[in-house]
Amino acid sequence: MKTTISKNLPRLTPIVSNWMIQLMEDKKLLGTLFETYGSPLNIHYLPEFDRNIQTFREVFEKHKIRHQLFYARKANKNQSVVKRAKENGIGVDTASFRELRQALDAGLEAEKLVKIYATAVNDYDWGMVRGKPYLYRLLFT
Repeated sequence: MKTTISKNLPRLTPIVSNWMIQLMEDKKLLGTLFETYGSPLNIHYLPEFDRNIQTFREVFEKHKIRHQLFYARKANKNQSVVKRAKENGIGVDTASFRELRQALDAGLEAEKLVKIYATAVNDYDWGMVRGKPYLYRLLFT
C-alpha cells in the first residue's frame, strides 16, 4: 500500500533553539562527539527543559488554569531529565515498574508520580511503592 501525503497540509516549522544552531555549526565539537559516543547522538540541554517548564507555567497561570506538569518518562531514558524534573517541582509519568523505581531513586515524592494504565506496573505494586497498599486504596480512596 502506497502512502500519500496531501499537498494541502501546512508545512511544520521545527522549533530550533540557539544552542542547537551553535552545536550544529561547531563541526569540530560534533566530530569529537560522534567519535567519542557514536551515532546517533542523544543530546540534552537541560536549561531548555527548564525554560519549557517555565513557559507552560506562565501560560497556565496567565489563564488561571489549575495545573500540575508531568514529564513523560517513556519519552526519554536519561536519568538527568528525571532529576531536573524534580528540581523544577514537576511530576513524572511512569509506564513501567523500572521507570517508577528510577524516579523514586532520583528522589521524587510518590505524590509527584503518575502511571499510565497501559503499563507493566500492576495496581498492587504501584500502591506498595507509593506507600498505599492496593486494598487500602480500594476501600478508602
